[in-house]
Parts: sequence; structure tokens; C-alpha cells
Amino acid sequence: MTTNAWRSSVTFGWLLMWSGLVLAADAVMLWTLYRQTRAARFPTADGVITRSAVTADRDKDGADRLDVAYGYEVGGRRYTGTRYCYASFGTNSGAWDRIRDELPVGARVPVAYDPNDPSESLLRPGATGFHLTLVWFLTPFNLIGVGGWVARVRARRSEFDPADPHRVARTATVWRVRLTDPDRAGCCAGTLLGIAFCGTFVWALGFGFNPPVWAAGAGYLLAVVIAVLAGVSTTPTWMEVDEVARVVRLPARPEPVEVPFAAIRAVVVTHEDAPGSDCDLLGRYHCELIRSDAAPVRCATYRHQPGAEAFVAWLHDRVGFAAPDAPRGPSEPE
Repeated sequence: MTTNAWRSSVTFGWLLMWSGLVLAADAVMLWTLYRQTRAARFPTADGVITRSAVTADRDKDGADRLDVAYGYEVGGRRYTGTRYCYASFGTNSGAWDRIRDELPVGARVPVAYDPNDPSESLLRPGATGFHLTLVWFLTPFNLIGVGGWVARVRARRSEFDPADPHRVARTATVWRVRLTDPDRAGCCAGTLLGIAFCGTFVWALGFGFNPPVWAAGAGYLLAVVIAVLAGVSTTPTWMEVDEVARVVRLPARPEPVEVPFAAIRAVVVTHEDAPGSDCDLLGRYHCELIRSDAAPVRCATYRHQPGAEAFVAWLHDRVGFAAPDAPRGPSEPE
């Protein structure tokens, strides 16, 4: 097995494992949100708190959990419930202490119960801050998994296609080549990932995993809007090949760089591995102009070798060279 094939297999296995774990967590989250939303339509009965305490589960993770019990009556029959909400989890943030203080023994509370099974009840129907924090927490994991699969699919097709009018445009005298995709989806996902990651810490440290529902919900909608705007504002960069003036114009700041055809000795591909990584999705293939009058100029970078080779072959035809050489490593001599 070649190195690239081994890396591809490792990446595939990693993606399968990651996706399986994240999808399982997503299923639990969605099922819980469904049950909480469904419970918001339950009828309610008057109840009385009979036990209210915070206990640490020493047999598991040692985190604090709410230990609550309440009595209520439906259709002349007495019931006892012990559920605050569905899928409540342990935390040492003090959130359960605050809820315990809101539910002292003897307090009268509305109890939501399932009309088809009155013994099924809870004190807090509808989405809670705990559940919305879980949505924030799982968002980065989902985005990483989706991004990994997208990168793997992209690796199987060329990133540069000279027949694609969105990538290569022809005017009367100039070829315009889009060097980078606007990749609006990637920018949007990356922005949302960063906001969700930071937001989870805000809800955890600032609100003990139980922020106000309106704050967590509105904050998430705002994060999505910001991510979409970041994606829409992403623009591509372009290179020009002027066959009349016989120059290659490269985007650069503050001014574009012009390289005359006569000064170009060759166009080559160099491969750069990601430092300390064996993942084939992280390497880069750089396309460089080897100049006779100055240092080499990097004109494009691709994630995968087929795209870089296709770009170099196309540029060779425009400038008028023979077929390009095989990709070189960054340390190989010219």
C-alpha cells in the first residue's frame, strides 16, 4: 500500500468513527428536543414539591444532579413524579443549586403530564437552557465531520478544469483564471464553528450550562446570520495571462505582480506536507513560476495534486513550454 493510500484509509476510518459518535449524540439531542417540545403541549396539574435536593453521583462522574420529587393529582388519582426535564445532565456549575432554591419543599408548581399516561410527567416542558447549550456544544463536532467528508469528496476530482467557464474566462486579449474558490460554504462553516465553540464556554462558565432560553436561541440565530454574511462576503482571487502583452499578472498587495513570458524558465509543482501531520487532507501543492530574473513566484496553491498538475499544464500551454515536470518536494533542487 502506498503512503497516500494508507493516509486515505486512515482518514476514512477516522471520519467513520467521528461521524458515528457525533450522529449518535445528535440522535440523543434531537430525540430529547422532540420530547421537550412535545411536552410543551401537555396539560398541567397542580403539584406540590415533596423533595428538593442536589446530590453528587459518586458512582459515575461525581457531577451534581437535581433530586426532586413532587405529587400531583389527575382524574382523582394521585401520582408522584421525579423528573425536572428530559435528559438532564450533571454539572458542578451551581445551576442545579439555583433550580433547587426555586423549588423548595412545599412549593406549589404546575406539573405537565402526558394525557395518555398521566404517570409520565415533568416540571419543565419545552426547550431549556441545558438543551440549547447542547446544540451549541455539538455544532462544532458536526461541522468538523461534514467538512471532513466534503474535503474527501473534493480530493477525488480536479480543483482546476480549464473547460469550466467559472474558473477560466477568455477575453479578447487576456485569460482570467480564478486561483481560489470563494468557498463560501467553508467560510460560513468555519465562522459558525468558531462562534459556537466560544459560545459554549460563555454558556458554561457564565450561566452554568443553563442560560436563558431567549439568550441561547437568539444568540444561535445571530451566529448563523454572521456566518452566512461571512460566507457571502468571501471573494475569489484572479490571475491574468495576457497573450498580447506576453505577461502573467499575479494578484498581490499593494499592486499586482507582472512576470514577462520571457523571464519564465519553467512552471513547477512543489508539495508541502502539513507540519507533524500524516493526514492527506492537510498537505498543499504549490504552483510556482521559476524566473530567470528573480526568485520563484508562487502563483497558485491547491489541496490536491490533480488540480495543481492541471493548472500547470494549462499555464504551460499558454506560455509556450513543453509538458511540465513531475511535482517536486520543497527541498528538491531545480
